[in-house]
Amino acid sequence: MAETEPDLQHDSPSPPSSPDSVAAEVEEEEDPGIDQADLERIYKNLQGPLLWGLPEFNETKMSRHIYRIRDLLLVPHSTWGAVVLRFTLCWLYFKHGEVDQSRAQLSEIDALVQTVEWSGEDGALLRRCLDGVEHVLQTTWVHLAHRNVPLRDMWFELAQITPFKDLSPQQQAAVWGLQASCRYCFFEWVGFRLKAAAIRAQELYPREPEWQRVYGDQPASVVGDAFTPHIAIYGATWHLQKKRPEPARELLRRALTAWPENAFVQLNAAVMFAREKSSIRDEEMAEKCSAAAVRIAPDCVIANVVRRMVIPSHHAPCLALCETTYGKNVLALLPFMSTGTFSLEVLHAMIFAFVYVHT
Repeated sequence: MAETEPDLQHDSPSPPSSPDSVAAEVEEEEDPGIDQADLERIYKNLQGPLLWGLPEFNETKMSRHIYRIRDLLLVPHSTWGAVVLRFTLCWLYFKHGEVDQSRAQLSEIDALVQTVEWSGEDGALLRRCLDGVEHVLQTTWVHLAHRNVPLRDMWFELAQITPFKDLSPQQQAAVWGLQASCRYCFFEWVGFRLKAAAIRAQELYPREPEWQRVYGDQPASVVGDAFTPHIAIYGATWHLQKKRPEPARELLRRALTAWPENAFVQLNAAVMFAREKSSIRDEEMAEKCSAAAVRIAPDCVIANVVRRMVIPSHHAPCLALCETTYGKNVLALLPFMSTGTFSLEVLHAMIFAFVYVHT
């Protein structure tokens, strides 16, 4: 896989109706005589998940990552979160040899992009990063199409791609932030590539709170653009780790008021309220939030595991998939959930580390 260079170029052409139809569409265009070397240079400088050098895994671990991310797609924190997860899945399916599934993920991202204008507050971050996301989306379509189409027949698509330097700093930051977020999905929190991508995103557009969070910092304030489901939950987690229960409780109150139908918020709030030694332990709120999470996302394994933690008699058919999805059955997973102050994403990392050290 090609390494990401510091001065990468990025572009945002319109998507082909189908990657397999690129050759037929190109035949209708007159070849402008673009030099083959120029095409190769443009192609080489494209960026997206298939060229970011994301981590590779053995068959077992890759399959489990696919199951886990598919489960998390049932409870994304926002439209941006869904885009990140689907780009990550696109990469995993590609490395798994399931190219049709990779294309399916891109189609889903395209649908999110096309409808984000009407997605309210949930789509705010995606709207702010739209040109950068469209660039990565169309770049990835081109890379998948090139599996079956010679580069010389893709000149029309490549000619629409503009250099990364021509994007605004905000959109350049979005591309770097998207890469950092995809790496975050693979638990690369201490990895230099994640940090490098997050730093570039912050340098290019320091006003975006999400790039601070993905690097591991807390935004200076949690109002306006900084108050998102993701940042609210991780801010509350951070306060609990610092033994500051009141700010944590207030952030959760605000988040639950602002996004009562957000399963990510309900799920994470339930965990924080339910933990045995939590300084904000509240059995009534844990029951209420966990019930809301499984109502919103009834087929989500992790949501039902949290509900089982709160209500031991709870059962759902999807709990049978717990070991396939997370590497542990429900009874083995519950101790990880009910202790400590870590977020669910950090818990996922701990569970995966435990499973793969012992397999």
